[in-house]
Amino acid sequence: MSEEESHWIRNTVIAVVVLAIMGWLASYIPGVWSWVKATATLFLSWFVFSKVPVPVWLLALLLIAALLVLARFAGSLFNRRSSNGPNWLEYKNDLFHGVRWRWTFGASGMILNLSCFCPRDDTALAYAERFDGRTSFKCGKCGATFGPIRGDREHVIAMIERQIDRKLRNDEWKRKNPTVAP
Repeated sequence: MSEEESHWIRNTVIAVVVLAIMGWLASYIPGVWSWVKATATLFLSWFVFSKVPVPVWLLALLLIAALLVLARFAGSLFNRRSSNGPNWLEYKNDLFHGVRWRWTFGASGMILNLSCFCPRDDTALAYAERFDGRTSFKCGKCGATFGPIRGDREHVIAMIERQIDRKLRNDEWKRKNPTVAP
């Protein structure tokens, strides 16, 4: 059970206990229950017997419909907040072509700050564009070289962005995958 759900249950139990104690204390005050009964009867009789241009049964149906819509809306708010599923905005790194890639998402969901890191020691990689139109990545700490990958640096970055987009569209990023860091 999530922490939010346990708080909701705890708060409901506290509210019920407080109302029960208030009702028990009110029973020691003379005339409280007769006043509650008279007030409820007065309200109910006013609601049922008041003269309005619309039939009262129609108002009652509209009131019930409004309460159902309000309850459904409130339920959807609680369900959305207590969702335990992963959020796509949490998908911020993955392994492509043997290289760890990290990024952030902009407000519109666009991939920003796409950078590559050594999977061995987590050092930012330097890139080198080769004469044959390929790009290699090299770790300055351990000396490991990754690639070559077809295309210049911009082409490789665009290709990685397309891979990220594909995983997001196909929900592949949700699967338990050793390439996604916790």
